[in-house]
Formats: sequence, C-alpha cells, structure tokens
Amino acid sequence: MYFLRLIFSFFAFIPFTYGQEAKICHIANTGFYVSDGEKGALLDALYADGMDGDPVASAALNERIETASGEFSNIKLVFTSHVHEDHMKAKPVLRHLRANLNAKGIMPKQAKIFMKAGGVGRENGRIHYEGVKLGEVRELEGYAFPLSPYGLSHGACNEDISNIDIKMTVAG
Repeated sequence: MYFLRLIFSFFAFIPFTYGQEAKICHIANTGFYVSDGEKGALLDALYADGMDGDPVASAALNERIETASGEFSNIKLVFTSHVHEDHMKAKPVLRHLRANLNAKGIMPKQAKIFMKAGGVGRENGRIHYEGVKLGEVRELEGYAFPLSPYGLSHGACNEDISNIDIKMTVAG
C-alpha cells in the first residue's frame, strides 16, 4: 500500500507535458533513478540489502549506484523520504556521496542521527536535512532540478516517522 502511495505521490505532480529527454528507471522496491539526459537523481534507492523480504537491486547494480559508476555518474541529487531501511541506509548513501562530490542529499531531519551513526564527515555539508511538517510545501533553490519538498504522513501506526516527498521537475 505504501509503495502505491509513493508512486502516486511521485506521479501526481507531473504536468501534462512531454520532456523528450526525461527518463525514469525503477531500481528495486521503492528506489528510482530519474534523469534529464545530462543529470540524474536517486530517489529512495540507496539501501543496499534493504529489509528482510523486500526486493533489492543486484550486487552489481548496487555497486554501480554506490560508486557513482556508469549510468549513475551523473547523479546530482540523492533523495530519501524517511529512515526505514527499505528507503535508505546511511552507509550506502555515504558511499555514493563520497564517490560523487557533485551530489547533494535531501532527507528528513530524523535521518541526521542515522547519518551520524553511519560515519558522516565532510559530505554532511552537502546534505540538507529537511524539517517540512505534515501538509507543508517548500521551495528549495541551489539544486540541479527544481525541487519542492512536502510533508506526508507515514500512516497512523507510524506517527513517529518523519516522512517527506518532493515535487521535482525533470526535462520540463
């Protein structure tokens, strides 16, 4: 159910225009790669082995993502919606940010403690810990894509989980 909400929230903000260079690729489970042909973004895609029972990318694909190799060398944005291990793990996020000095991260403030435990260092200056509240929408500047983070509920059972999503314009 959550996966369908994530997909709906991702596509709900796409205008009815066509960006000929836009590409969206499903990585595994909740993870996506999007690109405008020149620059790309990873959305909830850096969680390596995830949670038990959830689908994950192959070891070879995770290696390319985490080392910013091949098709993932153009990543400018690493987005994490919340701190569950089927959306992010600190060490895979840090491996990508260390391999890719051009990438910036956006994640909920709650992720800061996980990133600290994962050993965040100099790359912390490229991570924006967003504190957007439920129902609030913001505009962010200084990113490779136009971005608006907004607050979402993670569900009645998980009110202690900070959950954000983004509206992002890719190739128009």
